[in-house]
Amino acid sequence: MAGKTMWAITVVSDDDHRHADPLVGTLRLTAEYLRMNWGGTLIGFGNRPGDILLDTQTLAAAKAFLSV
Repeated sequence: MAGKTMWAITVVSDDDHRHADPLVGTLRLTAEYLRMNWGGTLIGFGNRPGDILLDTQTLAAAKAFLSV
């Protein structure tokens, strides 16, 4: 896995994206341990099925995030 890139894409059910910090921290440490590059994190909001489609800011960011 060394030299490959790891990205994180997740959804939280709270407006405060800091609730994803434990997940993101764990993934970053895993990437470091495996000598992988860290590509970044995309965090959206969703509480019920389809909610992420209402998060226009995250959807716009996803276009740039995934175009790398």
